[in-house]
Amino acid sequence: MSRNFPRRPAVAILAVIVLASLSPALAEDGGESSQSAQEALDRTLAENPPASPSAPPGADLWSRPVGSGAQARLIDLSMQVMAAVGGSTLPDDEIAVLQGGAHDPNKRGFTFRQLEFSSFGAVDPYFNGEVHIVWSEEGVELEEAFATTTALPGCLQIEAGHFFTEFGRINPAHPHAWYLIDQPIVVSRLFGGDGTRQTGVRVGWLTPLPWFSEIHLGVQNASGETMPSFLGESEEEEGEDAEEPATPEEYLESLPTGLAGRPLVGREIDSMDDFVYLARWMNSWSLGSITTVLGASGLLGPNPTGPAGRTLIGGADLLVKWKPAVNFRGFPFVRWDTEVIARDWYADELRDPDGVKLLDAESVRDWGLFSSLLCGLTPRWSLGARGEMVTGADTDLEDEAARDADAARDDRLRASSLIAFSPSEFAKLRLQYNYDVAEHLKEENGDPNGDGIENTDGIAHSVWLGLDIMFGAHPAHNF
Repeated sequence: MSRNFPRRPAVAILAVIVLASLSPALAEDGGESSQSAQEALDRTLAENPPASPSAPPGADLWSRPVGSGAQARLIDLSMQVMAAVGGSTLPDDEIAVLQGGAHDPNKRGFTFRQLEFSSFGAVDPYFNGEVHIVWSEEGVELEEAFATTTALPGCLQIEAGHFFTEFGRINPAHPHAWYLIDQPIVVSRLFGGDGTRQTGVRVGWLTPLPWFSEIHLGVQNASGETMPSFLGESEEEEGEDAEEPATPEEYLESLPTGLAGRPLVGREIDSMDDFVYLARWMNSWSLGSITTVLGASGLLGPNPTGPAGRTLIGGADLLVKWKPAVNFRGFPFVRWDTEVIARDWYADELRDPDGVKLLDAESVRDWGLFSSLLCGLTPRWSLGARGEMVTGADTDLEDEAARDADAARDDRLRASSLIAFSPSEFAKLRLQYNYDVAEHLKEENGDPNGDGIENTDGIAHSVWLGLDIMFGAHPAHNF
C-alpha cells in the first residue's frame, strides 16, 4: 500500500483527509480495522514530508533550462530610489538652470530625483531583454527597453530597441551609477538633462586585437526631446508656419529659435541622412594593479535649421583605475575619469517661403570637459572630487554679451568635492559641495529674478546630501 501511495504532498494530504473521513465507518467494523487505518495515516505522513524550501532547479519559476544542464535566468527585478536635500546661495529658479540634469537636485529643500524600475532577463538562448522605467517629479517615462543578442558568431552583438546612445562613459550610464550626485555640465548641455537616447539599433564587435578592443556602430531616430542637439522636438512645428502667408520679417519672427538664437524650420524624415549615426571605439589594458580604458566617440545627424543643417559631436574619454592585488571587497582603490566633448552645430542658411535669403549659414560650436577622482578608502568610506569647464564659441551672428547671458552657452566652471558612506553595496549616502562660476549669473548680464541677491562675480555655493537605495537584482554595469 505504501509503495503505491501518491508521493506529491498535495495528493498525499488529500488522501489523508479521505482516510480520516473514513475512520468513523471503519471503527464501526471493529477495533482492528480502526487500528489499521490509523497506521496507514501514520505511514502516509511519514513517507510524505513537507516540501523542502530549497526546490530543485527545474521547479524555479524564474529560470529555464537552455541545454547541457545550464539554466537561463528569466527575469531580475529591482528598484532604485534616489532623493536629495540641500540648498544653494541662489534662488530656486536659478538653481534649476545651474543644475541642468533632469535628475539633479534642483531646488532648496528636498528633491525626489527618481525611482527606477528595472527588469532584466533571458528571452531565450539567443536574446536578453532589458527594461528601465523611471518615475520622477516630472512624471513617468520609458528610459530604456531593448533586446541584446547573446549567440552571434564572429564576436558580434546587436542591440535593438529604445536605449541610451553609446557615447562616452556618462551618457549611457544611469544616474544611480554616477559617482557624483549631479550630471556633468557638458553632458547636460550637449545631450540634454535626460541624456541622449532614442529608438534604433547598435552593432558591437569585439575585435581580434591582442588587447580588449570593441567597436560600436549605431543608428537612431534624430527627433524627440532626448535628441536636443539634433532634430529635437522641432519636427512637430514644421508645416504650420510654411502655410501662413507672411512678409520675410514676419516669417522670421514667427519661427522658434534654437542655439545662438538661430531660427528653426523643422525637418521631416526623408532619407537615411535624417538619422543619427554613432561610431565608438573603446580599448582597455591592464598593467598589474592598474587598468586603463580609452575611448573615442562620434555622432552625426541632422538639425532643424534647414535641409543642410547638420550636427557633429566628437569626444574622448579616459579611465584609469588602481586596485591592489590584495584587497578586501575591491577596496582600497583610486579611480580617475576624464571626458572631453565638442559639438559643431552647422546651421543652414535661412530662406523664406518665396526663396528670399534671410540668414547666412554658420556653425555654432560648444565644448567642455570634466575630470573626476574617486578614492575608495574602506568598503564604507570614499572621497571624491570633480573639476569641470564648458564654453561656447562666438559666432558671426551672436555678440559676446548675448552669449554670456545665455545659460546654455556661457563660460562656466565648477569644482565639486564629495564624501560618500556606503553601509552596503545597496545603499549610499553622499555629501557634495559645488563651487560654480557662471557668466550668466553676473549682474551685468541682468537680474531677471529681482531677488536683490548680490552676485557680481557670478559665484554660487551649493551643498547636497543624497540618499540612494537599491533592492532587488540589477544587472551589472559596464566597467
